[in-house]
Amino acid sequence: MSPALWQSPSSLVHSVAFSSDGKEIVSGSYDRTVRLWDAVTGAPLQTLKGHTSRVNSVAFSPDGKQVVSGSGDGTVRLWDTVTGVPMLTLESYTGPVNSVAFSPDGKQVVSGLADRTVWLWDAVTGAPLQTLEGHTTWVYSVDFSPDGRYIVSGSGDRTVQLWDTVTGEELQTLQGHTSRVNSVAFSPNGRQVLSGSGDWMIQLWDAITGATIQTLRAHLDSGNSAAFSPDGKQVVSGSDDRTVRLWDVVTGAPLQTFEGFTSPVYSVAFSADGKQFVSSLGDGTKREKRYLWVDAVCINQNDIPERNAQVAQMAKIYNLASEVVVFLGAESNDSDLAMEYLKSNQFAEGPTSDFPHRTREALINLFRRPWSHRIWVLQEVGSAKIAYGICGEAKIPFYVFRLFFIHYIERSEPLEDISYVVAKEEIKAKEAVLRLSQQATNF
Repeated sequence: MSPALWQSPSSLVHSVAFSSDGKEIVSGSYDRTVRLWDAVTGAPLQTLKGHTSRVNSVAFSPDGKQVVSGSGDGTVRLWDTVTGVPMLTLESYTGPVNSVAFSPDGKQVVSGLADRTVWLWDAVTGAPLQTLEGHTTWVYSVDFSPDGRYIVSGSGDRTVQLWDTVTGEELQTLQGHTSRVNSVAFSPNGRQVLSGSGDWMIQLWDAITGATIQTLRAHLDSGNSAAFSPDGKQVVSGSDDRTVRLWDVVTGAPLQTFEGFTSPVYSVAFSADGKQFVSSLGDGTKREKRYLWVDAVCINQNDIPERNAQVAQMAKIYNLASEVVVFLGAESNDSDLAMEYLKSNQFAEGPTSDFPHRTREALINLFRRPWSHRIWVLQEVGSAKIAYGICGEAKIPFYVFRLFFIHYIERSEPLEDISYVVAKEEIKAKEAVLRLSQQATNF
């Protein structure tokens, strides 16, 4: 596969999909537009306008005559791909729509919402058919099974759930990810489910038993999107590590790595013949970064109405930010050593007793810093899509801290004084970490 680069004129592209005949590609962008492209030449065919916020997800109908889009404006829209005219606007709730998909017969649409629910719609009349409730936080991805009988959903609660489209019954809850589930998909034969997560892992599950079949490990950052090839023998995945990887489904072995991207890869999709895949990146030509310093110190804590309003606004800012950076302080007390140790993932290789004394002291000093005692730090991280911790000049993904905590708690070998760092009101260390770190996984 040889790469070709097409640039959206103005903004980050969050979602892409091929038409069933492989002749067109649809993209959804942060500039609030849906765009149709010629899959051969890359020429723009249509720009569909109507959303009032970023477009998070797009998909073609099976016959290619319609496109469905879900947006941060809280609506699902169906478009005519020939005329570009909006055919339906589906809205009966508030809050972002994170994911959409057509049923295999094109008669239904499913959407995953920030209000923790999954909605099933009639694609002809626009009538809501089912509201599926079971997730405990944002739903980031949804898909239909090939026969249309089931829906799979992935959420910030770290679970993958399977649903019956007729009864609305929750059939399975697949657990194993340690960070939010960004992407889900059924295999072409409907027997397997694929999920990509912020824990760097791509998981293959048995759709009947819920058992883990394969864990695909190679990405060095969040797994944002994953898709099956049409024959079900390969998987393509895109990550915040700025790579696209191709995998063998049977062996779990990485087959090829595509590098050189200048930004995170948010979405991937195979063409119908399996000979091509498309990926979306976050490097629109006219997009400029804006840096905001947002903290509780900016709020008048004595003015309760202002405080309540501004705290809610802060959560929105952190959620909409492309990246949240938590400054842990200047380099001191071997903090560079502690950050490098965490970044290297060496803590997964042996017990705490294997630590060199200097490394132990460096880690303890790092976690004694004030940031680790402040609950709002974890709340801010929990609202972010991508979060990093910076200490001095060292920078690591924030969920590495969580993996470190969980690793030692599961081994019952917490470092001395780490329990003090995470304990609040004399709560036991394990309970505190699981409670606080669950918030920290939602990025």
